Amino acid sequence: MGTNQTGAQSLGLKLHSSVVLTPEGLPLGILRSVADAPEEKGLAGKKSVGRPMEEKKSFRWLQGLRDCVAVAKQMPQTRLLMVADREADLFELLAEAEATRKRVGVLVRAEHNRRLEGREQKLWETLPASPHETRLEVSLPRQRGKLAKQDKPEHKALPARQATLTVRFQKISVASTRRDLQSHPPLLLWGIYVREQNPPPDAQPIEWLLLTTEEVETAPQAAALVDCYSRRGRIEEWHRILKSGCQVEEHQHQTGERLQRAIALDVVLAWRIQLLVLLGRPVPELPCEIFFDNWEVKVLEALQQQKRPDTRGQGGAFRCGGDQISEK
Repeated sequence: MGTNQTGAQSLGLKLHSSVVLTPEGLPLGILRSVADAPEEKGLAGKKSVGRPMEEKKSFRWLQGLRDCVAVAKQMPQTRLLMVADREADLFELLAEAEATRKRVGVLVRAEHNRRLEGREQKLWETLPASPHETRLEVSLPRQRGKLAKQDKPEHKALPARQATLTVRFQKISVASTRRDLQSHPPLLLWGIYVREQNPPPDAQPIEWLLLTTEEVETAPQAAALVDCYSRRGRIEEWHRILKSGCQVEEHQHQTGERLQRAIALDVVLAWRIQLLVLLGRPVPELPCEIFFDNWEVKVLEALQQQKRPDTRGQGGAFRCGGDQISEK
């Protein structure tokens, strides 16, 4: 979608999704995925102060939290944690998360240097000086190279690595400086500051400041939450599969409604592909019946016989009924 031969122009669709992961990082499915038309340039440039929260682009983060709460009610024995990047550092989200912390925890990377109740120093000056400290190692996926853009420097591609992190944490009380939220009482949260020690040459060292509604009174609690945040890269992998593997941006449909239908199929396909890859690489002998119903296995076998009859019973990543299905 974009400018066509008649001169008409479309802004396309923006996709916002929530991927469900196990603590180990295995994707269990897609909780929500919404494809909306972005705001027109004139509206996007207007100040959002004074506009109802429901009319703001950032409201999607509150919708994501509410979806988590709805699922948590159906799974009372399972503790859910919503993990989000800096775009979700919203006072409204943190306030709602504080009210629902008994059902769902929230872990957000901080974007703003917020004012802390009862302290002269702000968030980014307080957490790095916290006396509560621990160290841990996390596995980082390979980093893709990025070209320099405007004010952002070039990042070279790096292989996967183990990173040694220094972690500081403490309880904080966050106050809002926004005029329309000044009457809201301060939020009781926990802050976690993460800094990589001795990164390899050409690597951008990890530096995260995380805000959470989860209790962080001990070093193991802090380490567990840092490990959870390190899994956030799974959704970036899923997006790459969606774009490169499913080629979601190549669809040519005449209406946004048709595009949304196609995207709804692609988001599920991308999840299935991601799960196949994550399990198939370390355990290539897994039977494919784990992933597919019997009728799907029969379709794969028939398709393989038609496309690559010479590979039947040879190579391949997944076994089906004693034989192997080729990756191609």
